[in-house]
Amino acid sequence: MSKDYHDLRICIDCAIYLANGEVPDDDDDLEWKPEDIDKVWPKTIITLGHTFETMKINMALWPDCDVDAWKNEDDIPENLQEIYEEGSFSSRPCDACHSHLAGERFPATAHNA
Repeated sequence: MSKDYHDLRICIDCAIYLANGEVPDDDDDLEWKPEDIDKVWPKTIITLGHTFETMKINMALWPDCDVDAWKNEDDIPENLQEIYEEGSFSSRPCDACHSHLAGERFPATAHNA
């Protein structure tokens, strides 16, 4: 069975939950529950970060990026990888839990289990 990959931009709450299994302390104000991710993405594994190929495609749009010279992740200049992986503000819903709260979105990858 081949793997299907989906590039996601996820909210900080989902990133913390996926990284550490923790949810914010203020549960009363929490718009989503961890189970919501399983409802949106059943039988799917979500990992933080994008695949190398996705990074190359996205970073090819940046000025002065010679992505054709990159053969693996070690070839990506460290400063560019840090910029790519840091969160960016967005008002679009989180791709993992579908929360409509605006905030930072971080790269993640969903693939079938």
